[in-house]
Amino acid sequence: MAITKLKLQFFGEPMKRLIRTLFPFSFFTIGVLIFGGTASLDVAAQKRERNSTKLEQISPSSPSDVPVFIEDFNYPSGTLLTANGWTAHSGAGSNAIGQASPGLSYSGYPGSGVGECASLATSGEDVSRALPSAISSGSVYAAFMVNVTASQTAGDYFFHLMQFNTTTFRARVFAKKDSATSQFAFGISRSSGTPVYTGFNYSPGTTYVLVVKYTFVAGAGNDVVELFVNPALGSAEPAATLTATDADGSEPANLNAVALRQGTAANAPTPRVDGIRVGTTWASVTAPPTFQKPNVDMNGDGKSDYIIIREQGAAAIGASFQAPKYRSVGERRRSEAKSTTRAEAGAGALIEWWTEFSETVGSTYAVLGDVTTDWDTPSDFDGDNKDDIAIWRPGPPTQAAFYWIRSSDITLATQPFGQDGDNPSVVGDYDGDGKDDPAVFRCPLVGQPAGQCYFFYRGTNNNPNGNTTYMPFGVGGELDFSPVPGDYDGDGKYDFCLHRESPSTPGQGQYVLLKSSNFQLEFIDWGLFGQDFLVPGDFDGDGKSDFCVARTSGGNLLWYILERDGGGTGAAPIQFGLSNDFVAPGDYDGDGKQDIAIYRWNTAPAQSQFWVRRSSTGNPIVTTFGLNGDVPASRWYVQ
Repeated sequence: MAITKLKLQFFGEPMKRLIRTLFPFSFFTIGVLIFGGTASLDVAAQKRERNSTKLEQISPSSPSDVPVFIEDFNYPSGTLLTANGWTAHSGAGSNAIGQASPGLSYSGYPGSGVGECASLATSGEDVSRALPSAISSGSVYAAFMVNVTASQTAGDYFFHLMQFNTTTFRARVFAKKDSATSQFAFGISRSSGTPVYTGFNYSPGTTYVLVVKYTFVAGAGNDVVELFVNPALGSAEPAATLTATDADGSEPANLNAVALRQGTAANAPTPRVDGIRVGTTWASVTAPPTFQKPNVDMNGDGKSDYIIIREQGAAAIGASFQAPKYRSVGERRRSEAKSTTRAEAGAGALIEWWTEFSETVGSTYAVLGDVTTDWDTPSDFDGDNKDDIAIWRPGPPTQAAFYWIRSSDITLATQPFGQDGDNPSVVGDYDGDGKDDPAVFRCPLVGQPAGQCYFFYRGTNNNPNGNTTYMPFGVGGELDFSPVPGDYDGDGKYDFCLHRESPSTPGQGQYVLLKSSNFQLEFIDWGLFGQDFLVPGDFDGDGKSDFCVARTSGGNLLWYILERDGGGTGAAPIQFGLSNDFVAPGDYDGDGKQDIAIYRWNTAPAQSQFWVRRSSTGNPIVTTFGLNGDVPASRWYVQ
């Protein structure tokens, strides 16, 4: 057993309470966790320090621009693009474009190393995919990685922008081989005219990043098309590598699709393309996003999806769960804490997962979990930017476990973790590697003496042995604290955070936050203890989780938000939803800000609805999906 002690300064006093203990772990077994000789971070005992310490002021940061389209070719291996949202607009079925493994990688590029890549041949099918909406003013930026394995001296284009279902092809990207060497050049044209090329400076088998820019300019024949080759990522827009010079007298009113082309056998290159990003600013396609990953984004498009869980067979028996329909983790935790028996994995009905993606019609279906015992915990365990269908099943130590369906390859994974009485709604990325970590929060159960509470997580960043990290945080019992971890300091790592009753104002709630960036504590008074729904999330798009509570009052839901820069609703809440609605948080419009959202039952057949208050406009989106009796999976972490 390896023990590492972190010696920190705690409001001027030496702090030796942070202790990280790591335990060996194999994929299917876990050693018994033994705790002994450890000091605690006694949150409940820090009233003296709080009274003499000001809350740290945090300056807001500007949210990064958001791409309007992302394609990482993260589909089941061996499938064709036309089976995954692309349309063949020429030569359908001839050398049909499929995926190749591995995907392309380029240091610092936001789509690097995600999924597979599109593999193009020298002739055959051409495919296109529509953008969520047409772009008709300003500039359209399209970035992608490309690896050209072979090219020909005549040259041909392999990528372009277009108007969907038309022959209006613009901003065509070419590759042409040097007649004397194996090197090749990249080229660009506005439309069907003669392209302008770089020098023969590029090597086959090497991955490059290209950015195409199409700028709409008032007047006829003067739109500007530019190409950037291997630009500095994360920096301001540089001068273009090439500017197209061919005539273009029929400029499009808008562009609304991207396309991959397999040219003529005598001229075309053989490229692999990956990580396509389309946006309206340079940063949107070249800089890694600073906003937080949306809750329940099941297809990696940067938007939360509409996902409900249902007892298998409920549709045939009047759509009623046999198990209680808790509106939050907190409701379930309080109910189970007061129960004389705590159910371990049983033989109840299975859980059906129904998903309707934010930008497509129709739904997907999967089955995972036991409705009477399991906790739904949809999270991105495999780091492909798609949340996995996942559950945690209680049980004794070594038997309790997380189970999830990997979105990357649609296989079932499991990790034994936790034990009966734990709260698994604290899953998140604690080590900053882009993967959510199995995690639980544990306090002494009702009926047991008050004692130390803990966060436990198993990270994947520089942790080849699968060790478990635990953090003592708070002293009391299971109903004294609600865990609300999140990335409150914007460093890409989950911070430990609890909501408790304010020591100085009974009935009032207080957040106690330990920031991962500097190991400093904050105490933030917000909400009512044991009465509000606790709904953390990044509501202003600055990459930091904000404090939010939803409160029932007069038959309505009132939302109180405290942003990390001090903004928010203040004492004037946002009224949205009814008191018996489910809280269903997520970023449904993909602007990098969490939306206020609810799920409402309707006794009419198949007329239950998601109601979303767009953070971008304040206007509602209403999506009909599910049955009376379904539960929104997006409330999986709400306390």
